[in-house]
Amino acid sequence: MEVFTIRNLTFAYPEQEKNAISDLTLSVRPGEFLVLCGPSGCGKSTLLRQLKTVLAPHGRRSGEILFDGKKLDELSQREQAEKIGFVQQSPENQIATDKVWHELAFGLESLGYDTPTIRRRVAEMASFFGIQEWFYKSVTELSGGQKQLLNLASVMVLQPKVLILDEPTSQLDPIAASDFLATLGKINRELGTTILLTEHRLEEAFSFASRVAVMDGGKLLCTGTPAEVGAELKSSGNAMFLAMPAAMRIWAASDSKATCPISVCNGRNWLLDYAKTHELQPIPEENKNAPDTETVVSAREIWFKYDKDLPDVVKGLSLELHKGEFLALLGGNGTGKTVFLRSVGTAQLFAQAGLPVCADSARVAPRSGVFTHFSSAEEDFSVGDTAGRFEGEVRAVASIVDRLTPGALLLLNETFQTTAYAEGADAMAGILSVLPRLGTKYIFVTHLGTIGELADSSRVLMMKTQIISADGKTDGERYVLTSM
Repeated sequence: MEVFTIRNLTFAYPEQEKNAISDLTLSVRPGEFLVLCGPSGCGKSTLLRQLKTVLAPHGRRSGEILFDGKKLDELSQREQAEKIGFVQQSPENQIATDKVWHELAFGLESLGYDTPTIRRRVAEMASFFGIQEWFYKSVTELSGGQKQLLNLASVMVLQPKVLILDEPTSQLDPIAASDFLATLGKINRELGTTILLTEHRLEEAFSFASRVAVMDGGKLLCTGTPAEVGAELKSSGNAMFLAMPAAMRIWAASDSKATCPISVCNGRNWLLDYAKTHELQPIPEENKNAPDTETVVSAREIWFKYDKDLPDVVKGLSLELHKGEFLALLGGNGTGKTVFLRSVGTAQLFAQAGLPVCADSARVAPRSGVFTHFSSAEEDFSVGDTAGRFEGEVRAVASIVDRLTPGALLLLNETFQTTAYAEGADAMAGILSVLPRLGTKYIFVTHLGTIGELADSSRVLMMKTQIISADGKTDGERYVLTSM
């Protein structure tokens, strides 16, 4: 018997003529790892929220949803809380208590379990997820990855039959996201828990998936194994194929009749076999603009802390930015990327450098020569409105680009981070392609590891534990930012 059976589901948000979900039929089988993917705004999050009534948005709905053969609406809240686990995008929004151990016990306490059972299950989950070292910590001391792992453990302590996750890695850095997805694979493999996951990091998610479902425009496009879905998307020419793992895209560019590879390992083995009968051509060199040698911003030994008694957030960061250059700043959560970017845009540092700065640099400072965009907060838009959030960020950045003056400095902080990687990269490529012609300098903070491919002349700096680990030189000076 299927865990979930969805029949002819149609849903529309209030006062919206267009359906968010249109006549969708899908089943979720016991023990499978089902990855639900699709472009931003295609209805993935809306569909997942329909599978737990307490989270279902208001609107017009028709069709039928069954859980273990029973109508979902007829299940009690207690049954749904125990059997249907749900992890959301934001690590902050699901935490209800102040301590890690209390958060693990909160769900069991709320359902009235006895103390011995609570202690046993909390101890089991703490050991399974490897959180013993921060078991007694305050949740405010945890990183984003640790908070999301705590959310997952707090759900799994109830021993649900199915675990639903709505883009749980969207706000995590690549390393934390990889560890989180590996944990989901462990849960599915060792505990037998059915997993339904929406995710944009398909490169890693596909390696754990037993089945994939693709949505587009509120409809189910195709389902099957990762290899079957890849082959179908290739034959149909759907744009969603651009978001597939690299091994699948390389395979699609060939005339091979072999099975579509999923992982890097499978792709490498396929390519070695393909090379036995086909001559491989070297990758042609790209025509890149020669970097301008004129230094326009030079930062030397920047240190920052929120309070004198707190540890440094940015430690001795030094770098130079050249005219017309694209600088991508990469690093894990909590390494100081956003703090550094905000520091660059503050009046204090630019005043020291003799640069004109508008007092308000939080959004746009059109007369200062310093333009900033910090990714929109999710709460600015209605529930499930990922398309609206994506379009809003495109409009905001495009508006800034329209105001740019020659030689301006553009700062972008995780722009389009909450959208599909292919969409975000395409949007950034389109917007940033006009900047070199303006002689604009720009610094882009991101978790997208491939973002450096967007510029003809680019540098990538990696931040680790608040210290610049590449491309920086120090001269012993602190808090100095100069304009050349």
